[in-house]
Amino acid sequence: MTSPSPDLALLLFFLSLFQISLFADGNSRDTTAFQPTCFLASLLGNHALSRGHKANIVVKSFALCESPRSSKTSLEGQNDSSPNIINKDIIEDDQIKTLENKAPSDKIVQYPLQTGEGCRSSGIPTNPPLPLPLPNIASRGRRKSHRGNLHNIRRNLDTTFALSYCSTAPLEKRNDFSPPIVEDDELLVTQTDAQRNTIVQSQLHVDGICCSSEIPTINSIVTPLRGVNKISINVTTKIVYVDHDKSLISVEEIEKKLNLCNFRATVQKDGENPLGKKEELHNSDRKNKREFLAKSSVALSGVFWTISMMSYIPRWHNAQYFALGSVLFGFPPIALKAINTLRCKRTDANCLMFFAVVGALILREFTEAAAVSFLFSIGDILERRATRKARDALSEIVSIRPEVANVIDDATNGVSIISAEGVSPGHRLLVRPGEKIPCDGVVLKGVSVVDECSLTGESRPTKKLPNSNLSGGTINVGTSPLVMIATATIENSAAARLIRMVEQAQANRSPTEKLVDRFSKLYTPVVGLSAFLMCTIPWMFGKDLGKRWFLIGLTTTIVACPCALIISTPVTYVAGLAALAKRGVIVKGGAHLEALGRVGKVALDKTGTLTQGKFKLLHLDVVGSKYSRKEILGMVAALEGPSVHPLANALFQAAQNEGTEVSAINNVEEHTIVKGEGVHAYLDGKKVYIGNRRLFTRINMYSKLDSSVKEKVDHWSELGGTVGYVGVEGVGIVAAYCAADEVRTEAQNVVEELKESGIAVSMLTGDSTSAAIAVGKQVGLPYNSIQAELLPEEKLNLVQEMKVGTTKDTSFLCSKKKRDFVLMCGDGINDSPALASADVGVAMGAGSTLALETSDVTLVDNNLDKLLKSILMGRKVIRTIKQNIAISMLSKLAVFMLVAFKGANLWFAIASDVGAMLIVTLNGMKLLPKSRKLHNAPFNQFIV
Repeated sequence: MTSPSPDLALLLFFLSLFQISLFADGNSRDTTAFQPTCFLASLLGNHALSRGHKANIVVKSFALCESPRSSKTSLEGQNDSSPNIINKDIIEDDQIKTLENKAPSDKIVQYPLQTGEGCRSSGIPTNPPLPLPLPNIASRGRRKSHRGNLHNIRRNLDTTFALSYCSTAPLEKRNDFSPPIVEDDELLVTQTDAQRNTIVQSQLHVDGICCSSEIPTINSIVTPLRGVNKISINVTTKIVYVDHDKSLISVEEIEKKLNLCNFRATVQKDGENPLGKKEELHNSDRKNKREFLAKSSVALSGVFWTISMMSYIPRWHNAQYFALGSVLFGFPPIALKAINTLRCKRTDANCLMFFAVVGALILREFTEAAAVSFLFSIGDILERRATRKARDALSEIVSIRPEVANVIDDATNGVSIISAEGVSPGHRLLVRPGEKIPCDGVVLKGVSVVDECSLTGESRPTKKLPNSNLSGGTINVGTSPLVMIATATIENSAAARLIRMVEQAQANRSPTEKLVDRFSKLYTPVVGLSAFLMCTIPWMFGKDLGKRWFLIGLTTTIVACPCALIISTPVTYVAGLAALAKRGVIVKGGAHLEALGRVGKVALDKTGTLTQGKFKLLHLDVVGSKYSRKEILGMVAALEGPSVHPLANALFQAAQNEGTEVSAINNVEEHTIVKGEGVHAYLDGKKVYIGNRRLFTRINMYSKLDSSVKEKVDHWSELGGTVGYVGVEGVGIVAAYCAADEVRTEAQNVVEELKESGIAVSMLTGDSTSAAIAVGKQVGLPYNSIQAELLPEEKLNLVQEMKVGTTKDTSFLCSKKKRDFVLMCGDGINDSPALASADVGVAMGAGSTLALETSDVTLVDNNLDKLLKSILMGRKVIRTIKQNIAISMLSKLAVFMLVAFKGANLWFAIASDVGAMLIVTLNGMKLLPKSRKLHNAPFNQFIV
């Protein structure tokens, strides 16, 4: 049978392109050109520009030019149109005001400068690096200073702008200046309060995000916009966070720019839940219809492609034309995405597939074109479906957010239903069986059991009695109602904190993700250029040779697609973060999850970490006869009442248990907490001290203490107790006390398993040496692994010493030492500096707010066993990423080898690419628990 005319193929191809309009929104690209503007920069602004800093600054100076097109100003100021240069060695603030008053009003200008990659709105490219450091240029924080001359030259658009308040010595001579320092705060660079108040962070839900390959395209759209300072993208929740100056660009304008490239962006209003918004869009009729059409098109494409494969059967050659039907249904979505990407002046996998399909059609390789269209489309759908599993796992966490609350009216005891956002501290609430607890609070009445698995991952419900603490988002699964009093709003509840941490976890990209992105940006252009040369140069040596190499070039184009490599890391991080989050371990981003897998040293705090942090007062011995036991307990209650330290709470509770009046708290003045030592304050005119031996040694009271009292206190300490003293200025030490804290039941097992995993474990505590050694014996830590009586600064210094030689900003793929990171785990304010300094800071969930803020990982339910599981999960994530990268690279290498030996065609290349993409996706998803009810699965089922 004769082959149909090529016109039929072209007709079907154009019909396919016409179908693209069915998918598009019909928005036209904004072609408004930016007009060049006068760009005047100081040396400091220029330096920030060359270093890539991003900030909004205002340069205030005398105008040296009317406009970039009307005048030129030379370095020496010899141009007739330029104003005279003011030659002064030093200009004081009052002289500046005088100069401003004398200068013509039209010569005083303020230029807002957007530093970063040059001023895009003015069309002026980035400055070349200046010869820095310059002599006599100093930096103190954000304040810059210089001695005498400050001169900056910028030659662009055939215009030279000069800024000088002093003499015109050329910058290139790098002269040494001798005049006194002149601060730049008001002289050169200022930023008004109004401008600072216009910097806001907006959120956009971008439904067009399917994987991390869209990140470069979105960055290229949003980052160049005037007024945009910073952008971060959460692929999991499909949220784009944009820091921008609302006086220069509104969030609606940013939304419009994204929608011009068909990203389907919507502004995220304040108070809306991003993941909830995702679910709302996911269940909408519009999205369901779009997904149905997409799946139907892919299915029809597969049917036609399968029929076209019959063309390899003898005398069924004409079946190849069914492949055009496959292209008709499978190609339009690819072409649409490619066109949108090209409109943004970028290339991606869709562009490569677009060129491969068009090239195959030109060569009349219809079956090959159909294979590319169908296999790439089906791979895209399957990859989206697999990735959605991890996204849904994180979405389940957000579902713990309560919607309504039952408020009890104090006057009538009636119950009214209000929005959970309307609950305030002090409200009495009724929680019926089966209802969610709307916010954090305390039980007033009733006995029931509460399911806290959504926060802690524990499958067994917890019994709640009067005075028991309740966490928002947990569920009353008992048979009795609970009456509670709210202690926090829903925004400050444990559930809200958990949701915020989960939502922001993806913003912090790991070094490995960045390395893979950099490699893919180099890999794709190099291979793409090679494919282009293969498709063009051989035509010079003959038609047959050109056609053969053209097909090889198209196959190489498929190989240039980096999809499998790009998604090999983010999908693994998402699965790991979701798995840990479902078990009550919140990791603030993939970078910290990777760092967990590289931990080689662990430093543990004692109180509240190795121990339960629930002290009980064992001894309180009065020293001397100046004050009675009751009076001393009154001092203790007054000073320790405002503190949140576990030991302070124990002392305060013991005073209350003995009937001590706590009204003396109102008489406390100048209450001061001394980190690592204790507390002191004025009580009824007397200065009272409560703390450890270090405090009383510093104030010269301990040396005056009777030796028998010292021996008794030392004996308490040797038995493992935490000891301290109470003193009064002018009197001395008036009491000694001993409190005990129980070691966590899982602490010994965790320490042993950490050691077996090759991790060096140490204890850093501010408690006494004897108390630390006693706890160390119980958990299996030798004496040389214990550092006691440490101040917060000393803890910080020890952590920094342990970090010597670590490479936190380097991917594990490039690091020689695979496990050299330092992990610090603590719960108190005293631990915050060390937590922030460590490569990985882990905070216990019941710890101080500052500790939670400065940490990278949070153990929601204070179970130390989960610290070990988190490290093991980090290691498994690293192993999985290595496997994924190896799979993606080996699949490319295999196709390259087959191309070299002329054994690969288009459909094999695309099948290899899609297969590798699916394999790495599924390999990463295996980190998720297999059970549908994740909170009922044992934690160790997904830890190898």
